[in-house]
Amino acid sequence: MMRIAAAFICDAASVREGLLNVLGAGISIVYRQAYPAPMAASLVLLAEATETADYNTDFSFTVDIARADGTGEPLGHVDGGWNVQPLVKELHLDMETSNYVPVIVPLDQLALPEPTVYSVAIDLKGVESRTIRFRAVEAGPELQS
Repeated sequence: MMRIAAAFICDAASVREGLLNVLGAGISIVYRQAYPAPMAASLVLLAEATETADYNTDFSFTVDIARADGTGEPLGHVDGGWNVQPLVKELHLDMETSNYVPVIVPLDQLALPEPTVYSVAIDLKGVESRTIRFRAVEAGPELQS
């Protein structure tokens, strides 16, 4: 069964030949000089195929971003999905190793309306859900450049 092996917010990410490249992973606090402010980050999901039945199967996910306390309007919603295709036909029969699917959800254009705690709710449909929280704070003079 497909599962979420990792989920985190980072400065930037890319995928090349199935390999995930990440800069500044594990963001839990963002400092901005004024609000509203751009999120200027990405969400990374690393899904793991754990069974041969995961191949040639459509998987879908949603991501919802909102204030963690549930007040105010939702800030963003993303729908996405994938279908895992084995790179080499014979490899999909050997599930003794992990087979990862990197997914990048750009949050660059997301506007954070105020300093507070936000939640990023991830739902891998019919499989697993996970929530990441981060805090947006106003940068003091020592952090402004």
